[in-house]
Amino acid sequence: MPERTPPNWWQPPTPPDLDTPDFRNPPDPDYTQPPTDQPDLADWLAAVIASITPPTPVEPEGEDGAPSDEQLRDQFEEVIQEIADAATAAVGLQALSDGPLNAQRFGTEVHTLFKELMQLYLETNLDQWFGPDFILNLEESFIKASGLKRDNDTGRYEWDPYGSAGSARPDVVITRLVTDTAGNAIETVFLILDVKTGNADISNTWRDAVSRATDSAADIIRSIKPGVPRVLSRPPSTTTPPP
Repeated sequence: MPERTPPNWWQPPTPPDLDTPDFRNPPDPDYTQPPTDQPDLADWLAAVIASITPPTPVEPEGEDGAPSDEQLRDQFEEVIQEIADAATAAVGLQALSDGPLNAQRFGTEVHTLFKELMQLYLETNLDQWFGPDFILNLEESFIKASGLKRDNDTGRYEWDPYGSAGSARPDVVITRLVTDTAGNAIETVFLILDVKTGNADISNTWRDAVSRATDSAADIIRSIKPGVPRVLSRPPSTTTPPP
């Protein structure tokens, strides 16, 4: 697998020490925004990045002592939520130095970094964390009317060109290779996730269309909402009061 590199402005910091507050559980209940001084900002972002870890082990509830499908989906969501949080925090931190972003630009930049962090963290660890049967598909398109197509020879999905008319393009489609009765490996949809940085959620119309197109249950089509502040603006400048 080729080596993945994050954007040139982003550098993974060293994990914070034990005295660094957990960014999800700050000691101050009024702490709804990251701190504005640079050392604390660096610690805050370090805590977010350091939270991208392997999925939490579970007590297996599936057959043969393996995790159930729903347990695996929860583990995927856990890791992908951490990555979405990291992308959101990094874009917000950059906005503190470059200037505030409107909601559309903020969402675009979060999605761009999210994809790169997914490649850097999840794609490179997918086999180790979840096993060799899972495939990570990022921003792949398929025509909603005609549905997701599968190559008859390989059993793998054939995605439509990016941005095709009438297509859907979820941020994440996790697929899994299963063995059919003839002993052939067939790719199937396991989980579909879409990152939402604003207030809107996945619409029922979109979910139903994607469900039909992928022949998937509607309840495995889910949204991921970053759990850190959505839009960060530049800290107020300090002015000297008049005499």
